Amino acid sequence: MFKFDIIIDEFPKDRELKTKRRKAARGVIFYQGKLLMVKTSMGDYKFPGGGIAKGEDGNLALKREIEEETGYTDVTVGPLLGQAFEQNSDIFYENIMFQMDSDYYLCFLNSLETKAQKLEGYESDLEFTPVFVSVGEAYESNRSLLDNKKGLVLECSNVKGMTVNEWAMRETTALKYLLESYVDKILPEIYVCGQMMKNADRSVLEVDDKAGHANFVTNYDKMIQGELKKRLLAVYPGALFIGEEDDSEASDSDIESDRFAFIVDPIDGTTNFMKDYRQSCISVGLTYGGELVAGVVYKPYSEEMICAEKGKGAFCNGKPIHVSNSDLDHALVSFGTAPYYEELRRKSFEKAEEFCARCIDVRRSGSAAIDLCNVAQGRVDLYFEYRICPWDIAAGSIIVTEAGGKISQTDGRPITLKEKCSILATNGITTMI
Repeated sequence: MFKFDIIIDEFPKDRELKTKRRKAARGVIFYQGKLLMVKTSMGDYKFPGGGIAKGEDGNLALKREIEEETGYTDVTVGPLLGQAFEQNSDIFYENIMFQMDSDYYLCFLNSLETKAQKLEGYESDLEFTPVFVSVGEAYESNRSLLDNKKGLVLECSNVKGMTVNEWAMRETTALKYLLESYVDKILPEIYVCGQMMKNADRSVLEVDDKAGHANFVTNYDKMIQGELKKRLLAVYPGALFIGEEDDSEASDSDIESDRFAFIVDPIDGTTNFMKDYRQSCISVGLTYGGELVAGVVYKPYSEEMICAEKGKGAFCNGKPIHVSNSDLDHALVSFGTAPYYEELRRKSFEKAEEFCARCIDVRRSGSAAIDLCNVAQGRVDLYFEYRICPWDIAAGSIIVTEAGGKISQTDGRPITLKEKCSILATNGITTMI
């Protein structure tokens, strides 16, 4: 999630100006690892999108603008990715300050269906052309134009003398955030794989047993993991990929090596998925040098994309999330039963009963990643489980800490991503009893 201001002109101190403020929606549209953008005759790249009329639905307005500017018609508008605020003197009226709030939405091109563009005014004069371009290429091109101040004054029939600096600065800044973000690069790939879960054909569902009590794997676990591996390694070539269905644990040297490592559960909540319980998700943690740097949990049934980067906070669909401030007496507690390890069943339920006597109530979701996100979002106040795998907790752990919560093992030791361990996630106020 990015947020920035572009202030071209300040309000003068010697006179009052009226303010004209508009809202805009812009699409960050990924397709096969590249962005669908509009290239102008000036050589700069802009995100498709534009102004939203008063009372107009933002998603519909964005889809309309994308269709008109690029011709592509089969677009899904996803979660909010970033926001920009611009301020500059109005080019038409001397005593007006123009302000624009732009919301950038993660969008997905479902197919290459197109129709003729519908360009008007400066869009036609600037020969808006839809192109697929890498984030890096678009950024470098825009940056070069801004640095050289070359060709950045529009000589269009309806806005003669208007500068393109404003939107070039805005779009270049947004591209820079995308270039530097761990999370934004992988969200589109995770979204596509989540749709495989959401739209699964249950008539062809196949289930196999794995080691441990009630431990299952489906053909969709395997298919989604394969697709995630292909897509994520295309974004981060050379990264290590540790997935649940590889049935392996990472060695110290693997995790702590000087490279990125994805720790992935393709369907966290497989039993829920089998039963169509609709409490399953994709969990993707990203480490570098053994340290968690980012995490994404995508819940396709509720369309919640929950993510965090180290030092940047945690977000759900682009909006900041934070843990609650409830103490134990006012807490809702969730727990996992460590179902694959029958020797921990009694211990888990005895502890849950202890909590039930002290807190408001207890819950069991069937997905560790969802439980962790519920703590991060303040929906529950504490979650514990006595044995859990690294891919179940990698993404959720950094989401909790970036949302202001605390993560440890149930005995207070730090969690590990190298082998199975226990986990305790809290809001920092409610504690283990």
